[in-house]
Amino acid sequence: AADKLINSGLFRPPYGKLNWKSKKALQKKYKIIMWDVAGGDFDKRLSPDKVIKNVTHNVKPGSIVVLHDNQKFKETILSALPVIIKELKTAHYNFGVLA
Repeated sequence: AADKLINSGLFRPPYGKLNWKSKKALQKKYKIIMWDVAGGDFDKRLSPDKVIKNVTHNVKPGSIVVLHDNQKFKETILSALPVIIKELKTAHYNFGVLA
């Protein structure tokens, strides 16, 4: 369903899990994208400050950060994301589109 809305040609495996058979089939149509920094915004036990620290203390040039735009995590991500963006811009990071 997402493919029809987004039409990006990219696929991020849920939970970062993918078996070889699925990988082979998916690679026929998509470029599989993984991440190296997980904010942890999906964990209800984590405060926005902890999510911010998870990202800003682990990001490095070329990192791909995974955060979620899910209603369940809306308050956490809306609190954390502006701070993450500001801190990373202050540290001279750039943001780009994956293609």
